[in-house]
Amino acid sequence: MCRMFAYVGNSPKDLEILFNALIASAKYDDMSEDGKSHGDGWGCVILSDSKLTFHKSTKPIFEDDFVIPPVEGRTFAIFHARRASPNTPKDSPIFSHPFVSETANKVIYLAHNGTLQGEIPRGMVDSELALRTIVRHNGNIRESEAELIKMKREKSGINLLVLTIDKFDAGDAELNYLNSWNSHQKNDRFYEMFKGKMESGNAIFSSTLKSSIPGTLCERDKVGKL
Repeated sequence: MCRMFAYVGNSPKDLEILFNALIASAKYDDMSEDGKSHGDGWGCVILSDSKLTFHKSTKPIFEDDFVIPPVEGRTFAIFHARRASPNTPKDSPIFSHPFVSETANKVIYLAHNGTLQGEIPRGMVDSELALRTIVRHNGNIRESEAELIKMKREKSGINLLVLTIDKFDAGDAELNYLNSWNSHQKNDRFYEMFKGKMESGNAIFSSTLKSSIPGTLCERDKVGKL
């Protein structure tokens, strides 16, 4: 299972706090009985003052030398540390999150935690199926919600972070999330997501990060906007 966060706000300090919390969570998962790391690559997208940073790596986030670039003004960000599902590709940065696609007028970045059902074409991972669904709805995650929830496996969940940017006006951006899991399973806590109020912005993050960042549990089967 993967660990991730999204942020909308105006503070480089907020972003650094979240980044460090994700590194710690990815290196040692204190909610896992085996303490396994999330070391199968990582990635991020940061939009700030019409400047876009998009980084993907096969290195574990806790071994990469990535430095968050200077950010100014309103900032949108998604960070994701991957633990690949069994029998899924992981030897290329292409398979690290976020994934990106586009419509005629929008660019869409997506990060995912969980496992989806359905036939996965060769050379793809299940997260890309979720992105395809959102693209069909021109980036509108609310219109995609029912279809996306049906895609989750019985003993899994679907947590999505989606950044949508207008191609012709980068200042016109939205960061939305979908938080859904099946509540009867043993590992519910891995699919729980929390919303936190930062010093100068708002964040949503995987449950493991809550040990470092105060947050309120998100409603299950909920689409929301940061």
